[in-house]
Amino acid sequence: MNRYITSAIRRVSNAWPTKPVFSRLSAPVASFTFDDFPHTAWTNGAPILESFGVRGTYFVAHAFSPESLDKFPDTEVMTGVSYYELDDIVAAHTKGHEIGCHTFDHKRVSQQNNYELLDSIDRNAEFVKHLLGDVIMTSFAYPQGNVSIGAKRFLSRKFSVCRGTQAGINAKLLELSQLKCFNLDANFDKNSIDALIKETKLRNGWIIFNTHDVIDFPSPYGCTPELLYAVVAAVAASGIEILPIKHALGRAMFRPIAR
Repeated sequence: MNRYITSAIRRVSNAWPTKPVFSRLSAPVASFTFDDFPHTAWTNGAPILESFGVRGTYFVAHAFSPESLDKFPDTEVMTGVSYYELDDIVAAHTKGHEIGCHTFDHKRVSQQNNYELLDSIDRNAEFVKHLLGDVIMTSFAYPQGNVSIGAKRFLSRKFSVCRGTQAGINAKLLELSQLKCFNLDANFDKNSIDALIKETKLRNGWIIFNTHDVIDFPSPYGCTPELLYAVVAAVAASGIEILPIKHALGRAMFRPIAR
């Protein structure tokens, strides 16, 4: 397909709302998420969050499990990155972090039909259920941030909320089929943290930060422990409540009962 047509389709897909909901937040919230679940997202990322008494959301794809990496040669892996151990998922759930769905095989959703997508998320659900028991994943993250209008419509019926990789603060009208986030990666400007926090509070919004590996020399999609700590510390100091995706969604959908 012509790259200009492909680019136009991508822009339309990103902009097309398929599950808009008015926010009922009475105060701003923040979430920290980790795509692909690299091992260091757990060993280095979780202790940072937990040092502030908060929890994050880890998006899991079976294709990155120790038993599957050799079985899915087409899976796009990050060079030099070690992915989760099965015990990491169990420990994360036990400690109160959210486990979210990142498909079974980590393929671009725009390249799959609804039957293929259903098979992928069902197989991933079985994988997580085998590890964690009766756990239902209610949050979804698009592999590589790739979307299509059809996939957004389908997946937003299967999950309470879907998160993309488009930059922005979620406020007023929330697009639950493709929530925006800020990627903590090689392109993130840590000097922007204060401005982002100020805007989130001004708009009474939901700000989501996403990354991959958390290590001193990260991949282009990951961040250093220093950067993650700085962002978590700044958000916590601002008074913005930090919650996993599913709990932040609860805040956004239901007003707290007045006492």
